Amino acid sequence: MPKQNTEAIAYADTGTFDNGEGEQFPIDSPQFREWLMVEDNTSFRFECGDNSYRARREIYTGSVYWYAVKKVAGKVVRRSIARPDSVDLATLKAVAETIRKPVEKKVDSATTASVTDTVSKQPIRQPEIDELRSLLNEQNLQIAGLQTELLAVRNELAELRKNSLPRQKAA
Repeated sequence: MPKQNTEAIAYADTGTFDNGEGEQFPIDSPQFREWLMVEDNTSFRFECGDNSYRARREIYTGSVYWYAVKKVAGKVVRRSIARPDSVDLATLKAVAETIRKPVEKKVDSATTASVTDTVSKQPIRQPEIDELRSLLNEQNLQIAGLQTELLAVRNELAELRKNSLPRQKAA
């Protein structure tokens, strides 16, 4: 006897949901939303070609949310789907469209300021960066030289103090 499917699966191409217990109903139906609300139902597969993913039920700040989870290029990617009462076929497909795309990182104003010339408010170009690095290296070499000289002067001063102390006591 063939093994019965125990995994819940939603199919993008037909718009149907198989609850894993032999019942099927449309994704955009009240039965599907009721299934999403049941506490014991914690995940289902959304089959949508290469963009298929596992949907997981999670509680965040006291509310239930569904999230999409998929491993992409060796990294686990998570996308928010919606609250159970808002999940529909269009939302599931929209998440499938974005699940394989990298998330654009937001750049804060502090980061922007660090790569912008504060006088002209223009982005700093690579030749300017290279010139600034060269100047910084020169300054670091000068500082190292001055530190070496300072150490030599301190040693000389310590030696002079050491040599002059016995003479003062004898006098």
